[in-house]
Amino acid sequence: MSEFFTQFALVFVPILVAIDPIGISPIYVSLTEGLPKPYQKKVLDQAILTAALIGIIFIFLGSKVFQFFGITVPDFMVAGGLILLVLGVTDLLFPEKTSQKPADSLGIVPLGIPLIIGPATMTTLIVNMESIGTWITLFAFLSNIVLAYIVFRLSRKIMMVLGKNGSQAVSKIASLFLAGIGVMIMRQGFIGIYKDFILSK
Repeated sequence: MSEFFTQFALVFVPILVAIDPIGISPIYVSLTEGLPKPYQKKVLDQAILTAALIGIIFIFLGSKVFQFFGITVPDFMVAGGLILLVLGVTDLLFPEKTSQKPADSLGIVPLGIPLIIGPATMTTLIVNMESIGTWITLFAFLSNIVLAYIVFRLSRKIMMVLGKNGSQAVSKIASLFLAGIGVMIMRQGFIGIYKDFILSK
């Protein structure tokens, strides 16, 4: 039993760091700001379900799908980073556009993927599956998804304490960080592509 908990912790912590629910919760609040409460809950449920479903599929089929289409993790990082960069810049420069976000798909992109389950999380899942095992990785991943749901549910209450001006300030900072995260992921992806290119020569 102690060995199980040790292995679980070894998988749970890296996935927690990769998902970073506390770090992305202000982004969730920013993206859903102005939506009616029922839609906010709908977006959150959609994001969590999307992340959970994509994660489960990826755990069992992800590496095979990537191999089939010839997609590498760096390729995925560039694509996911670009999505976050565009969204962050749009929210900073054109807030009136992002204030009319379609709630029907907001939980899928960008919240479910690539924010909750993005390149970092997928890479972590692959590494842990190979080193520790599929079922422990699955259990640790789903535990992180539940934790992310709890954090997101509490995040809006924290923002309410900050007040309107504080919330707007955090929203803009979150958008800036979102763009920065996008650039960082793209940079890591390009570095990975370059390394793959050098190794292939």
